[in-house]
Amino acid sequence: MCRMCLGFTDKPTDMMHTFFNKWEKCQSDGFGYYCLTSTGKEYMRKSPYNEAFKMHRGIKTFMLHCRLKTSGEKKGNGGGIENHPFLNEDETLLLSHNGCLSGYEKLRKRLIKKFHHQFASKVDSEVLLHLFEQSYNKYGMNVQAVKEWLKTLNKNNVTGNANVLCLNRDTMEWFAFSEGAIVVLKPLASKDLFIASDDVPLGEDSFFKFKLKSGYCIVGKKNKILSIEHIGNIASHTGIYGYSGVGGWQNRQVTRVGDAMATYGYY
Repeated sequence: MCRMCLGFTDKPTDMMHTFFNKWEKCQSDGFGYYCLTSTGKEYMRKSPYNEAFKMHRGIKTFMLHCRLKTSGEKKGNGGGIENHPFLNEDETLLLSHNGCLSGYEKLRKRLIKKFHHQFASKVDSEVLLHLFEQSYNKYGMNVQAVKEWLKTLNKNNVTGNANVLCLNRDTMEWFAFSEGAIVVLKPLASKDLFIASDDVPLGEDSFFKFKLKSGYCIVGKKNKILSIEHIGNIASHTGIYGYSGVGGWQNRQVTRVGDAMATYGYY
């Protein structure tokens, strides 16, 4: 099972540490994370195996991903290098992806040959990162950049599904693109914000949450949501996405709770 999450707070809270710890325990056959602490220390860790990670106190921002491999070098899970999140060349953009793409190989070659991108792996997800970097360099971190990213994927006949989280680690700007399984969570007792592929783990904590509809993009900065817009889907995808713990794909219908967000000052 693949799970991914992006978390923010104004200052370190027990909620952030608890949430990070619980997600770490959800790891599958590979795990990776990036985190920034209140003292300005940054950590990036990847592992191909189900091993225990040392948690860091004082976390203000994190991006993490528990992955089930779908492409790339299968043997040994690439030694961990193929685990998420992926970094671009100047290490400003981080990207995590749940899903599986087809037909991305030609686009990968074009990004290398024409635009001189450097890939750390052969995983389909890393193509999404470097392609978005092209749009980001032109438009910045906004919906227009994500629209261009999606348009180029479709123009190059890349098909499949893609739940995506992307973070600029310098500016703390981010976007999430949903194909049916992006959940936004806000603990009621704090200023934390979590953008995740599902609502595990919640525990007994009280959360305000809404599910981002398939084909929607959400853009934010730190723990604030700046805009939400429908931009469409990757070609040939039905707009329903999910994964069953029993080992098979299942439909997961999603809906968006719209105006309720205004209560928390997101608009």
